[in-house]
Amino acid sequence: MVERPGKYFFEMQNEVRRKLGLAGIIFLFCSSLFGQKNDFFKIGDWRSYFMAGDYLFIEKGEESVIVANAFQLFLYYPETDEILILNKVSGLSQTGISAVKFMEGQGNIIVGYDNGNVDIIMPDRTLNMPGIRNNENILDSKKINDILVIKNRIFLATDFGIVEIDGEKYEFGSTLFTDDAVLQMTDYDGGKSLIGRTKDELFVLQDLEDSNLADIHQWEIYPPDRPGEITDMAVWKEELYLVIAERLYRSSQDGQTEEITVTNW
Repeated sequence: MVERPGKYFFEMQNEVRRKLGLAGIIFLFCSSLFGQKNDFFKIGDWRSYFMAGDYLFIEKGEESVIVANAFQLFLYYPETDEILILNKVSGLSQTGISAVKFMEGQGNIIVGYDNGNVDIIMPDRTLNMPGIRNNENILDSKKINDILVIKNRIFLATDFGIVEIDGEKYEFGSTLFTDDAVLQMTDYDGGKSLIGRTKDELFVLQDLEDSNLADIHQWEIYPPDRPGEITDMAVWKEELYLVIAERLYRSSQDGQTEEITVTNW
């Protein structure tokens, strides 16, 4: 299957373990020469000690369940009970993961970081895209908050706006700059339109195919008609639902809302 990283990353993982095991042997040999005793390090115990647990993200792949914390990805393959760990020493370019998205069709995993860096995890290699991280014209936070894939177009919700990546050429495209951080994105109408949200407003691009994403005047910007911070959103059967001030609302695209009352039986 296209998603499975195959021998490349499994061999990398095993090579890291082999080298760490060899380093452990050398360390223990040198310790014995100098008469030093250290019961903490034992042969076979050497690993890349990135933190496990404290998972922040979960994503469904074609063959695996992908979970991540700020330090590494864990790919669990239920059919074979295998686990593949990707971190800075075995497939990722850095730590500080802030968003993860599986790209259906190509089988790639997109990883965004809190400094704007992007990794594309392909079945046989990792493509690093440091363009945002290295952009000196972006003076404020470059954190990637969310990733949305529509066909072969990748959209990054960042602290400074929305960035598009060509998912075939893997090149950066248009950028929309916003005053507030874009925290989440979703699509509707079969991927023809795009919605982004800040904590206070909805950004709606009605005709994604023929619009200029970078032109703020082509976006419709609405504050919902309810007070409070927007903390989540989802589209179900082409209807937009928002969580505002810990309450659930059905919303039209222009920010008009209807509260969905949830009561205990």
